[in-house]
Amino acid sequence: MKYYFVIFIIFCFLPGFNSAATTVKDIEAEASCVVSGISPEESQMYALKKARAVAIEKAAGLYVSSSSMVKNNILLLDYIKTYSKGLIVKEKITWFPLRQYQADASSPPLPEYKVKIVADVFIPQKKISPILLNSSLNKSTFIQNDKAVLKISTKRKSILGIFNFMANDRIVMLLPIDNHDFFLQPNQDLIIPDGAQINEFRMHTLDGHRKDIESFFVVALDEKSRFRFQDLFEPGQTLSFNGFFQKYSLMSEYCEDMMLPYEVIHKQMEE
Repeated sequence: MKYYFVIFIIFCFLPGFNSAATTVKDIEAEASCVVSGISPEESQMYALKKARAVAIEKAAGLYVSSSSMVKNNILLLDYIKTYSKGLIVKEKITWFPLRQYQADASSPPLPEYKVKIVADVFIPQKKISPILLNSSLNKSTFIQNDKAVLKISTKRKSILGIFNFMANDRIVMLLPIDNHDFFLQPNQDLIIPDGAQINEFRMHTLDGHRKDIESFFVVALDEKSRFRFQDLFEPGQTLSFNGFFQKYSLMSEYCEDMMLPYEVIHKQMEE
């Protein structure tokens, strides 16, 4: 299965060091995705995810290469990791008219979705001593109904939050599950969900999807911060992409976070 992404950005932006948090406004980014073996809805979402990642890289002063093409999910998974380098707190999305992509004259043309976003990106500056959060996922690719297991550790005591970035562009808080803080003890490996006594994380594609790209967002909050996850997020409530980061930006300078992207494959693709 191949997924094609064409990025129409030529850019190298290296702002000077800034010791205070800042919001970089009106960052423009474009990306496109060709419909090949995936639904139009999935193609649109992949293009949007890529455009967001490019906007964050641009705002954070990272190098963005000239026009390139991605022929599998590996780079898209890597780009999703940039979501925590800067927080998109506002965006305007514009879709271009549907067009066609053709690799060469011997290949049939394929539908191509292209999107442009204009985003405000919040760049936090940490106000805490290092927590040294480390987290990992037992797999990067799951077959439907596989169990996801997270391994999490820190070097000092902190409060744990886990969020799920779903393929439908919605975000939900998985932990804490109630009004009680869940503490990470220093220098101890915590296995989730076992260590949190919560339900198993069974992986599924969205209805009608053959393959999805999603992510766990692991957050360690300074225990002395005035913030608590429950002050901003309700367990089990889904938020939009911008709605989540608008709230998270309020506490982000007192947190360390890691994005753990993965893909889920429907069983029928393995048969």
